Amino acid sequence: MILCLIVIKASLKQQEPMDNLKINFVLAKVTTEQFAIIEDNFKNDSDIKLQINFRFAADNKQKVVAVFNSFVFEANTKQFLLIEAGCHFAIAPDSWDKIHNKDSNKLVVPSGFL
Repeated sequence: MILCLIVIKASLKQQEPMDNLKINFVLAKVTTEQFAIIEDNFKNDSDIKLQINFRFAADNKQKVVAVFNSFVFEANTKQFLLIEAGCHFAIAPDSWDKIHNKDSNKLVVPSGFL
């Protein structure tokens, strides 16, 4: 897997050229990265805390952008439910070439895409 840096292009200006860029893609795969239930850590009378995290990855060779989201539920600071899922988006080669800088190995995507 060849990874590259992802830069999200956010702009305060109206209608920058990248904001109108059409990126052709398909949802290629949805994965379950982690799933765990730890019943002994759950207590009915405790406050529940939820942590949500997102991370992004890109594969230059496969022309895929992936978004991973994890949800961790805690009771009394002990994790009792962990879920992490990934959505893998296959980017059309012509669209990939528009957003990938080969020299810096950066992928610059419009904020509206992610």
